[in-house]
Amino acid sequence: MKTLLVAINAKYAHTNLAVRSLQLALTGAGIPAEFAEYTINQPVRDILADIALQSPDRILFSCYIWNRAYVCALGEQLRLLFPDALLALGGPEASFDAEEQLKALPWADAIFCGEGEKLLPQVLREKTLAAFTAPKAASI
Repeated sequence: MKTLLVAINAKYAHTNLAVRSLQLALTGAGIPAEFAEYTINQPVRDILADIALQSPDRILFSCYIWNRAYVCALGEQLRLLFPDALLALGGPEASFDAEEQLKALPWADAIFCGEGEKLLPQVLREKTLAAFTAPKAASI
């Protein structure tokens, strides 16, 4: 399975440390992962095209106040492109009130709450894609 960690930064000068840290944690756990960084100034269609070229099975977003609306627009389109992929969110703008967030985001399969470096490798190692997609679960 191909795991893609996605960061949508406020501008090119910003670097998302979360996706790098999560990639190291996953790689250390024997789970290959790649990350992709974009900005909120790029057209959604350009990012969709780039992600589609990578053909990921699991797409995980790092959500912040500056990219929340953008991630939601992107997630809706990615669900259409990848109906069987795991689409999940984490970060400060996603993990509060996770059950309500999942109800409001029908395209999302899961919301990761807490320290992702510990949680994400464990969940991805132990659970199959089917466990995330049916029935829709609460936060993980």
